[in-house]
Amino acid sequence: MYCSTCGTENPATNNYCLNDGTILKPDKGKFSIHASPAATFCSGCGSSVSAKDNYCLACGSTLHSYQKTAFVKDGLKPASTGTAIKSFSIPKINITILKPAIISSIIGLVLVLILSFGLLQMNTQAVKTAFSQDTDVNITYLIESLREQTGMDLPEPGAIIGLTDMMMMSHLVSAELDANMDSFDEKYNISIKLSFGLVFILLIPAIALFVSGIVHRNMTGDENPYSLLYGAASTAILYGILLAILSLFSGFSYDVKNATPKFLLDVSTSYSFFGAFLKGTMIAFLFSMLGMLFSLNYRRVTGHLRDMFPFGDALHQGISTFFRGFIIFSVVMIFIVQNTFKKIALFAGEFSDAEYLTNLMDKSFSFILAIGTQLGALIWNLASFGSFTASTTEGMDVSTMSYSMLSGLQTSGDELGSEIQLALAMTDIGLYIKFAALVLVGLFVWSGYSLSKNGMASIKSLAVYSLVYSILFALFTYFAKIQFIGEAPEHGGPGVIEMMIGFGSFAAFLKAFIFAFLCAYAGTFIRKWRS
Repeated sequence: MYCSTCGTENPATNNYCLNDGTILKPDKGKFSIHASPAATFCSGCGSSVSAKDNYCLACGSTLHSYQKTAFVKDGLKPASTGTAIKSFSIPKINITILKPAIISSIIGLVLVLILSFGLLQMNTQAVKTAFSQDTDVNITYLIESLREQTGMDLPEPGAIIGLTDMMMMSHLVSAELDANMDSFDEKYNISIKLSFGLVFILLIPAIALFVSGIVHRNMTGDENPYSLLYGAASTAILYGILLAILSLFSGFSYDVKNATPKFLLDVSTSYSFFGAFLKGTMIAFLFSMLGMLFSLNYRRVTGHLRDMFPFGDALHQGISTFFRGFIIFSVVMIFIVQNTFKKIALFAGEFSDAEYLTNLMDKSFSFILAIGTQLGALIWNLASFGSFTASTTEGMDVSTMSYSMLSGLQTSGDELGSEIQLALAMTDIGLYIKFAALVLVGLFVWSGYSLSKNGMASIKSLAVYSLVYSILFALFTYFAKIQFIGEAPEHGGPGVIEMMIGFGSFAAFLKAFIFAFLCAYAGTFIRKWRS
């Protein structure tokens, strides 16, 4: 008989491995006797009985109960003392139960407001400098052009991006822009939906909600895992409601009405109420739960999951691998972007329309951080055998560009191929992807090795590990996608322009699951070989 964890050969009579103690013969059918509380009457016939009796003297009914013994097998380790799972039922909703959730959700939103204000102020001057060029993206330039064309004294527009807009953007909530203009019997209607996928600003709610999770657990003192889940869920729902309400007061508005000459201009931006609630709730649940776990001893975060849930070590390794990957690729790409700044600035300077990009990179270090984290997400996906896709649709014209580690660059419908080839050559992206793939292999193999070391080397444990990692990775891929959909009249009919930059979420899930599972499985063999 061979141990399923370390591979050591054991005598057939052994119940446990002589090398690492792994159970070899799970007890699946034994029963244990449980003495009933001191009984006065037989439950079968009602006759009087003595506490010393095992059976009723009148009818022979047993006075004890028999229960099937619990057995331990790989992946179902019992919870340790201190954080052991207790029976849990959803408590009735009352102000005492909701008070910690209300306070922590408000604290989270206030911290998001403070961090958003700081980031907005830090970048305001850089944005003003960047968009001071004579470009079509400058709203002040557009208003000035309308003044010259109409001869009217149009009011100055307010800030396009305000504090509440920054808060919506940090939660990756899609923005919708509607513009209507009626001038000299000509009408223009434009509708634009823009999905932000800026990974860098996602750190704002992540930090704020991590702190709110610490506050919540310190208020309740809970250590029961299901109580922590309930606390994170209640905090997340309340936070999502607050963010959704805030979305109603977010956006930009510019409204001009003039009778003579006839002129009407209405430009406004808004955010989805449901989108703000859904994304706010998801982000709040994840990071407030992590904050609660960290507050248990202020040394570990997901490591506590080992002792809390079945397959807890697999849950811990899956979440840890995801965040390790994000941190490693972000830090490396920020360093690379910073050190290749001159090359990027030189490349951008060759195009007059891209001068604002050079100005932003020159004035704001946070812009470099944003580019670095975004490129880190890009390299991470490509190293996971993902296929990066950029596509534009304008009327009947469709242009696509895709790049993957296996197939390379493929373009169709435009002349961007040579420019993109030049950009890829300047950044050595192929080398970065191969290095990133090796990093991922190392992370997965180490996780498999750790699971095997802790007696969690079964197929189920590896599947749970891969599933947790791939779900987080797929959600991250979905949120990091940038999408633009615009509708405007064109030659008397509706014109639609669509642009999408990113990766497919479902394909990312499948590839990440397979990649993580195979490498982690290889890690279990390394553990057996070393043993």
